[in-house]
Amino acid sequence: MSDLYDNTASSVRSDIIEMVFGTKTTSVSEQEETLRLFINSKLRTNLANSKIVWKRGIARFPEINHFTGQVALYTNIDVLKMAADPRVSNVLGKFYKTSSDQLGLYSGPPAVIVKPMGAGTSHPIVYTFGDLTSEQVRYTAFWCLTSHAERDQSGGLEVLDNFETYFDLLSAVFDFKAHCKSNDLIHLESKWFSVDAANKFIEEYTALYNYYKRDLSCTLEREIPLKTAELYDRYQDMFPVPERFAPMYWKPIASQKGHLVVFSSRQAVRTASNRDQTARIYVQIPLQPRPENWDGSELRESYQTGKFGNWAKPGLRRYLRENSTEYNFRTNHETRMALVGSNKRLFGIE
Repeated sequence: MSDLYDNTASSVRSDIIEMVFGTKTTSVSEQEETLRLFINSKLRTNLANSKIVWKRGIARFPEINHFTGQVALYTNIDVLKMAADPRVSNVLGKFYKTSSDQLGLYSGPPAVIVKPMGAGTSHPIVYTFGDLTSEQVRYTAFWCLTSHAERDQSGGLEVLDNFETYFDLLSAVFDFKAHCKSNDLIHLESKWFSVDAANKFIEEYTALYNYYKRDLSCTLEREIPLKTAELYDRYQDMFPVPERFAPMYWKPIASQKGHLVVFSSRQAVRTASNRDQTARIYVQIPLQPRPENWDGSELRESYQTGKFGNWAKPGLRRYLRENSTEYNFRTNHETRMALVGSNKRLFGIE
């Protein structure tokens, strides 16, 4: 089974290198060394074109995002085969409490996350994959392809513990809906959200809730800012909180080769920085039940042409990025369409 993960990881590394640099290599050490060029500008000084690691030579469009590790690689046949592996749908079917054959990739194909040595810590992301006002919780799986030392700064997965407990309250206060990109995901960026500020607010809100709703103390034990008091007045009847304040903190998740880690649309996730010699590689697989009145024509066309993402706005920060580099590199569509065609419901084309 280890060969599955090693071969897929090698296939991903090889595709990225060939589609950007035009060279093909199967040597793991050479692949790892080349991937570092995407992150470390000092290593690119001897390249004829040091801007080759950016789409159209524009720095804000990196082929591999330095922090999130996102890569616009959606038609790698080995990655598509992993998404079709029944182990994934069986696990997620238990979360949705439905049969596995009722799930599909309605938000698009599986995506890869690659964090070479030198990649930084990503900002937190909430993978919503649906309307925030919906009560339907959605799930996305991260299948880990590589093994690493279980320590800080090895590119591992981290979840913001207790975020889910206060999700509805935080969503209203920080206006998550305004920051949700096309119902795909929310980037919890530091310019409008911080864990420290959120913890401070929740602790103050909890003190007010306990005082007024539960009559747990004769007097408030701390001074409450006016802004928090105003927000409490607005939301006290909508969002109850636990009696005991539970601070949010980043919790590392075991993510070794072969692990299948599942996150809900009410959890905040990030990847740590990577100082390991080996690049971290994940396959992200967002399965969900078939939406009402689903029309699979757009996805069908994308699989047929190999064209994914918003090409008109390549900087749009969605789950699927514009994949022009991959599109120009990939010439064989028959193998992909044979796999997709035999799994029409899974890939959301019917």
